[in-house]
Amino acid sequence: MPAYGNYVLTKGSAPVAPITKFRFVKATGVQSGYGDGNKIQVTAITANTDVAIGVAQEAITAVDVSRGKGLPIAEMGITEMEAGSVVAAGDQIATDSVGRATTLGASGAGTVVFGVAMTSAAAIGNRVAVRLIAQA
Repeated sequence: MPAYGNYVLTKGSAPVAPITKFRFVKATGVQSGYGDGNKIQVTAITANTDVAIGVAQEAITAVDVSRGKGLPIAEMGITEMEAGSVVAAGDQIATDSVGRATTLGASGAGTVVFGVAMTSAAAIGNRVAVRLIAQA
């Protein structure tokens, strides 16, 4: 079954570095100066211990960052993700050191659960649907 998305909450953010589509991102600060308030600054996950705040829905290049392009991130609901390990539907999902969806307990996986796999991924790099779990 192919991956899919069904978002409950997708928010705009201000990326501060290049980001890969369908990977977890983390917050780095707040960028002010928007008419509707502040935007959260985000960057790519760099360690499996990072706290993810959502999943990038687009790819961001260095040129995009320099131009101030915003990035939609899925924070709640079901999102497509890039797998960082073999994943079975129903597996608890953590992040690896580059923000891919990794089965909790897999080699290189973090220890915080950020979601539950809704589909399966047979190999690293495949797409998997993940229902995101809100973090406290």
